[in-house]
Amino acid sequence: MSGLKFCPDCNNILYMKPDTQKLQLMFLCRQCDYSRMADPNSFSENCVNRTTYNFQGKDDIIISPLIVKDPTLGRTTHWTCVRCGWNKAAFFQLPERVNDEAMMLVFVCCNQGCGYWAKQVYEEDEEEEEEEETDAINTLGTTAMTQMVPPKEVPMEAQTFDDMAELFGEDGI
Repeated sequence: MSGLKFCPDCNNILYMKPDTQKLQLMFLCRQCDYSRMADPNSFSENCVNRTTYNFQGKDDIIISPLIVKDPTLGRTTHWTCVRCGWNKAAFFQLPERVNDEAMMLVFVCCNQGCGYWAKQVYEEDEEEEEEEETDAINTLGTTAMTQMVPPKEVPMEAQTFDDMAELFGEDGI
């Protein structure tokens, strides 16, 4: 697998595009004008893996574990992974077209090899989520649940800042 490549100028992800005139693969940055040709002698730079997802609904969210390598994402140490116990996560906001609730944050564990992710939930949603999980367990049965690890919701207490006064000052301005 070739992995992600980043722009040396602005640190954003480089996207692949074929150069039809030279019949060669090219890496482009969507944020600045940086571009470069792939090394023709390097297999890893010329290997393209494409994954297409067919979403059935807004609940079908697929997060790549490689997203934690994106330097443009926010980072926090005030989140604990329920799978591995790591306390560092990258986070980003889901677009409204993917999620009904505005400003929904997704936390992704930064521990190499873990890749666990969870959506942030609000207090009133926790009871509804527990009921839905119970219904899903009863519907799926025990054999399906042993093969599936559903993402857990992150409680609202997992904040990205120690104290709001630290961010805005004592008077909140």
